[in-house]
Amino acid sequence: MIARPSYAATESTAWYSKGWSYNCDNIFHDDTLPGQGSLLVRTSDGYVWAILINTRPAPLTDDYFADIDRSLWSAIEGVADWPASSIPFPVSSTKSDCIFRYAEKNYSHYFTSTSVFSNYTSGYYYRYYPDTKNYLATLSTDQHIWVLGPSFANQLTDVGPVSIFLSAAGCQ
Repeated sequence: MIARPSYAATESTAWYSKGWSYNCDNIFHDDTLPGQGSLLVRTSDGYVWAILINTRPAPLTDDYFADIDRSLWSAIEGVADWPASSIPFPVSSTKSDCIFRYAEKNYSHYFTSTSVFSNYTSGYYYRYYPDTKNYLATLSTDQHIWVLGPSFANQLTDVGPVSIFLSAAGCQ
């Protein structure tokens, strides 16, 4: 799919094939429909981004995606130091919700599950239990389970790695 098609000029560094544009070893796809726009990019030096926009300007100009692309390159060039390691992926909501259900079943005196729902804030995916005023959460940065509330002396408490609870709860 990324090989130069036979119809592209040999000296050309840019071409289009099967929905993807190629330019100086950068690969991208951009498109719009009424009410939305999207831009997917993989650069030759390893950067990758996906932009999904819930609007489309009228009239649509040739500069629409070019302006977005320039802004992202400017942001990349403005980063002085990149992290030495990758940012951890958050624990999936499916796995977190499985752990939450396990806790609600096995530790119902802490996590009574009447009309609770999951939320996400500042790296925490959590549930608040109004009956007990306790929180149960997973944290994306350390991949651990955390609790907070009166049952835990109102102290944010690390109760262990997500991996241990996934196994115990049968969530894998």
